[in-house]
Amino acid sequence: MRHILRNSAAPIVVQAALAIGFSVLVEASLSFLGLGIRPPEPSLGSILDASRSVMRHAPWYPLLPGAVLVLLLYALNGAADALNDLLNPRQR
Repeated sequence: MRHILRNSAAPIVVQAALAIGFSVLVEASLSFLGLGIRPPEPSLGSILDASRSVMRHAPWYPLLPGAVLVLLLYALNGAADALNDLLNPRQR
């Protein structure tokens, strides 16, 4: 168990961090299409969907939720990479 768990911890943790990022992206995509979380609940996808109606008059409106989504996914991928560097015994 000591050898197997030590060598499999890094890929499992990295896969979990990447799966969280993918889940956030899927939820935002479905909410943008109207198939995700319903309007009283906040979601980045529903905020982006609401910005489509005012984009002609306020083109900066979708920039903040889009930037938050991009930065969140970038941070989750960076965290997965940092966890891989920290937990991978072969790179030490």
